Amino acid sequence: MRRLEGDDRLLRLEAVCALGRMGEAAAVPEVIRALLATLRDGDADLRAAAAWALGEMGAAAAVPEVLRALLERLRDEDGGVRAAAVCALGRPGRAVTPEVLRAITERLRDEDPWVRRHAALVLKQMGEAAAAPEVLEALAERLWDEDPLVCDFAADVLRGIWGEAAIVLGTLLGPPTVPGTRRRSGRARRPGRTRKSPRAKGLSGSQPPLLDFGGGR
Repeated sequence: MRRLEGDDRLLRLEAVCALGRMGEAAAVPEVIRALLATLRDGDADLRAAAAWALGEMGAAAAVPEVLRALLERLRDEDGGVRAAAVCALGRPGRAVTPEVLRAITERLRDEDPWVRRHAALVLKQMGEAAAAPEVLEALAERLWDEDPLVCDFAADVLRGIWGEAAIVLGTLLGPPTVPGTRRRSGRARRPGRTRKSPRAKGLSGSQPPLLDFGGGR
């Protein structure tokens, strides 16, 4: 805890990551309070690491103040922090409330493709819990995303929850106009032609998708 509260940035970052690797065992009130304070730190890497660590603590850290703080970080000025908050909110074992589902779905329209990728991956992880009309609509829009990985991940989720018909519907609707997100030129990916997505860390393991604060565990 002394390292977490010190002045050395690297030592603080190492301390946050170490707590995250401990998982639920570290989820005591003193640690949670310190990580919540770190979520408001001026250093974006520390904020992102704190969000990741709180996510790793699972149900033991699923208290209202943590949920509120993570939801606030979804609007952080730094894309990496927003992505880490998305992953933390979507960790296995956390309740998928309407508020959380709505907030993560909104990140599918984030200006940062890194955040959009993580939002799609987390929705895939949620499975049937994410089967809501607003999620279907937002994922169909992402079939036209300028970022190829976002297209692929969105197609994977649509196919997994609603089947191929959802992808066909998304392509027939055409490219959307979404404020804050550039429209992808050309055609959406054809159904059945989606590239195989890279295996993302965290979907079945102990690290958030694409982000790695855990030292490669």
